[in-house]
Amino acid sequence: MKNLLQHFRKKSSPPQNDAATPGSAEIEDEVHHSLGQDSRESVSHPRFLIILSAFLLTAVCVLGYHFLASQRNDNSLQEMAAPKPLFANNLIANAHHDADAFEKARMLFDNNQIDDSIAVYEKLIKSSPKDVSAINDIGVLYMKKQKFRESEEHLKRSVELDPSCVVCLNNLGYLQTLQGNRKDAELTLKKAIALKSDYLDPYFNLGVLYEKNGDLARSAEAYREYLNHSKDPTSLFNLKLKEHLNSLLEK
Repeated sequence: MKNLLQHFRKKSSPPQNDAATPGSAEIEDEVHHSLGQDSRESVSHPRFLIILSAFLLTAVCVLGYHFLASQRNDNSLQEMAAPKPLFANNLIANAHHDADAFEKARMLFDNNQIDDSIAVYEKLIKSSPKDVSAINDIGVLYMKKQKFRESEEHLKRSVELDPSCVVCLNNLGYLQTLQGNRKDAELTLKKAIALKSDYLDPYFNLGVLYEKNGDLARSAEAYREYLNHSKDPTSLFNLKLKEHLNSLLEK
């Protein structure tokens, strides 16, 4: 019985000889052999995928940056060229101005109080219904508020009262572009250019109109005309427009 117990103790006790214990490398080899693949290959795959993912992420970021930069550049150009109230600008003839009312409207506009500025113009037009400058300005203010129906009504009225008002024609053409009315916008802007060829804004707005409709060749031509007629080639707007024109020509 004693011999039998000793026999079972020997069987259950861990082996004392270190040389008999297989090393970690041998165990790894056995495991990988049983899986049928080389451990070094399996480790290299995740590393390759990480490198590839990093490369693709960098490429996407770079392309995204350039796309957003071009969008910002395009948007800033259009914002800079967007119609603004003239507040009795001398480009509009046949306008009989109430200087105090126009100054009040200008101050309200500068403080971004668009509704209050509109209210001043509405009162002014009520007392002077043929004041072309006031009618043009309120049309521009309605455009800024994206009230296109009211804007169109006033801008068309300003052109009816003074068909030679190139500022009114340009603003109406700009609005028609926003409304997606290509044919009318093109005719209106070309009419402004025919009346006053050195008035720059219609050239730019024609370029925007053609570009929106995918006619890049005519768009580039209109932008080029704007730059050719400009008397300040180093202005910030002109430099941005040259950059935009170059990007169009590369497409």
